[in-house]
Amino acid sequence: MKEKNFIESLWKKLASIKLAIALFIIIAAISMIGTFLVQNRPPEEYIRLFGVVGYKIMDFLGFFDLYHSFWFRLILLLFAINLILCSIERLPSVINFLKSRPFIKTPSGFKNFSAHFEYKTDEPLDLIKKRIEEVLRNNGFKTSFSENFFYGRKGVVSRFGPYITHLGIIVILAGAYIGSVFGFRANVNLLEGESTNMIYEARKFTPIPLGFLIKCTKFRLEKYPNSDVPKEYISEIEVYEDGKLVLKKNIEVNHPLTYKGLKFYQASYGTAGLKEITLLVKKEDKTFEVSFTSNEEKEVDGIRMKVEKFIENYMGMGPAVILSISDGGRRKTIPIFQDKRMGEIHKGISDLDIEIKNLEPLYYTGLEVTKDPGVNIVWLGCILGILGMILSFFIPVKRIYVSIFEEDKKKLVMIGGSVLKGKELSFVEKIYKELKGGI
Repeated sequence: MKEKNFIESLWKKLASIKLAIALFIIIAAISMIGTFLVQNRPPEEYIRLFGVVGYKIMDFLGFFDLYHSFWFRLILLLFAINLILCSIERLPSVINFLKSRPFIKTPSGFKNFSAHFEYKTDEPLDLIKKRIEEVLRNNGFKTSFSENFFYGRKGVVSRFGPYITHLGIIVILAGAYIGSVFGFRANVNLLEGESTNMIYEARKFTPIPLGFLIKCTKFRLEKYPNSDVPKEYISEIEVYEDGKLVLKKNIEVNHPLTYKGLKFYQASYGTAGLKEITLLVKKEDKTFEVSFTSNEEKEVDGIRMKVEKFIENYMGMGPAVILSISDGGRRKTIPIFQDKRMGEIHKGISDLDIEIKNLEPLYYTGLEVTKDPGVNIVWLGCILGILGMILSFFIPVKRIYVSIFEEDKKKLVMIGGSVLKGKELSFVEKIYKELKGGI
């Protein structure tokens, strides 16, 4: 007996509307935290923000990967169970509604309707019944009758709207759970011309084999005029399997490459040195044009030169290279700016006049790789949820009641109607006019 009471008590708690509201608020709050607290960043970023102790506590609780934490999955599971039990708990009322045939067998019963009409006729009873059936059927009502009493309804599919919406939410939760357990988010950086068959999990940097090869053939960066702000950046990516090219696509922001259930997004970019730089070196009345790659050393008219480093934004003054110059026993290191207006900075440091004619950085592209096997299930759940809401809010349940009584040796036909989730009762008057007009 105690065991039965415990099960009943547990059932009521799990099927509670209050629990559903509480879980919904908790999931919304977690989603807000996951939005404002950037997920899956390197540990050093979180340590800088929260300190070592704060990082360890929050990492243990899964705050840096909320949607894959065990307790978030548990909340999703509990919410799904709650929706299922809520639906089961309230399903009998819908079944009873579908089974019910509430005939009105007394004239006084029609006075409860805000829309009701009546008329008298001398027509034969069989003819009246036949007309009632035809009129109700022509107006889309599924009709039942018993003796001289008729009951019709339409739009009953809307009573299933909440259950279809619940099913949609459960399917969404199932898709989210599948994506959380079997999906991942990873990153990979590729230099121009570089290829790889390995990506790395976002936070733990665990290597994940792709099963195929991706290659960045070229990276293109376009900036706004007279600005260092990027306008667009595009990675030209090729996919190879067994040494054969199977796919080629330009990846842009919000235009990922999709292959074998993986999506490759353009996430970031950066410089990893110089691809090539061409300098114009003026010494007295001579001008030399010299090309370097990163860390390459060359001799120009007896002077040794080496490009030590490329800096994309040197001291906030734009791209520059650090050039090492050796003239006999003297060795100097000076910055050479791409912007010629910055040239005044290094005048007097060297006897040479040096300008950058052409500078081509060696870029790398940062790709974010995601796998979410539950995404199509989530889309299916969204469709079901929208369908359920359309049925619930836009299809009213209309009910019509028609009864025939004997009064003063005539037939008294009474019509009444009601509508659930709506106020439009003009259909009652329409049916009344069609019935009376057939006399």
